[in-house]
Amino acid sequence: FDALGQYTYTFGSIGFERKSEFLWAVFENSINEMNEISKKNGTKFVFLITPISLLVDHHNHINHTNLSLECGTIDAHKRLTKFLIENNINYIDPLDNFNTFAQSSFDEKNQHNLFHNFDTNHPNKNGSYLIALSILEYFSKK
Repeated sequence: FDALGQYTYTFGSIGFERKSEFLWAVFENSINEMNEISKKNGTKFVFLITPISLLVDHHNHINHTNLSLECGTIDAHKRLTKFLIENNINYIDPLDNFNTFAQSSFDEKNQHNLFHNFDTNHPNKNGSYLIALSILEYFSKK
């Protein structure tokens, strides 16, 4: 339903820290609002974290624009999961499944990709399968 926006703000790029903090506050507030609406309606709210390739092992080969997390001041994944835990919001995080797949299937000649080529943000059919698997695992345990 909602996303934080450009990587510049998601990761708090140097020089954009104030705007990043403002947008994070808006984003976190919207998550809390959705959770409260869900409670009022008697439904269960579960937040899905979709991984980006920059966080997945062995996926630098699709980072054609040389994006780097080194210039960021925020560990976005850590901050998001911490926020969800502190606010008792259920979430699904496929990142471990992405990394397990990437580690088990990687070799230099046959780099298994989980994202569309030249796209660090949108999973392809392999990545979408792992997201679906993560959702299935989550709801199978409930």
